Amino acid sequence: MAETPREEIRRLRAAVERHEELYRKKHAPEISDYEFDQLKDRLQELEVAHPELAGPDLGIGDDRSEGFTQREHVEPMLSLDNTYDDSDFSAFIERLEGRLSGQSLQFVVEPKVDGVAISLTYENGTFTRAVTRGNGFKGDDVTANIALIREIPHKLKGAPKLLEIRGEVYMTMAEFSRLNQEREAAGEALYANPRNLAAGTVKLLDKAEAKSRRLSVVCYGLGASEPAAFKSLTDFNAQLKTWGFPTSDLFTAVEGKANAWKAIEKLDTARRELPYPTDGAVVKINRIDLQERAGATSKFPHWAVAFKFPPDQA
Repeated sequence: MAETPREEIRRLRAAVERHEELYRKKHAPEISDYEFDQLKDRLQELEVAHPELAGPDLGIGDDRSEGFTQREHVEPMLSLDNTYDDSDFSAFIERLEGRLSGQSLQFVVEPKVDGVAISLTYENGTFTRAVTRGNGFKGDDVTANIALIREIPHKLKGAPKLLEIRGEVYMTMAEFSRLNQEREAAGEALYANPRNLAAGTVKLLDKAEAKSRRLSVVCYGLGASEPAAFKSLTDFNAQLKTWGFPTSDLFTAVEGKANAWKAIEKLDTARRELPYPTDGAVVKINRIDLQERAGATSKFPHWAVAFKFPPDQA
């Protein structure tokens, strides 16, 4: 017997919540991002068609864990909507052009590093805390372990009074291989993949063990800036380099949709030679004022999107 809409909504909500828990808290996903997005899209379709059966907003998930101090993000740390083909990407551009009619659009395109999102806060130029995405509004304070990453500057010259820098903590393929070789030699079970290992390491309570795993970070995003100090992401990226932050060598600024698509295709080829795991490209409006005009939902900014690369065929 076919499911009723009520039964299907109940089943899908339970599945979405379970897979969010597996991915964000247990670091042991069982399905691909694409399969997860299909579950969420079907759930949204049903709840729009049957609003009387709709449940509470599921948000962007939540990576917070017991035992950690929670900190508020000054600027909400939202997730990114995913696109999977040129049709999806064109639809994103069309929506953006509708919101920013009459504007010539410049984009920045960079690799989507497959790691753990982090927010680094600086007050009066001093590094004060590192916080996970959490539920987008509050995250776990993981300063102790993130401060072990040598590439992160602890003092910034000429920084705004308050500055949130967003980045991705990851593990290089070489470090992941080294750790698994050690485990194999010791007869221990191997780690599944670099992303899950990085996520687990960020929240390790054993500081010495966390340090021995040699996490890395790449910085790319602007959270709060008080006072406002940047007009574009290219300006912000240049300043990050001046301060000594690790940034992507493949950060590219381009004009218009066609050039953005070419940059995505170029990254799809280049990713196989990168020293870190990546599963897509991120495309964002370059100008900060246009980002503010485009706005955001409670989950995603309207001015940025992730393009997820198809998995390599064996």
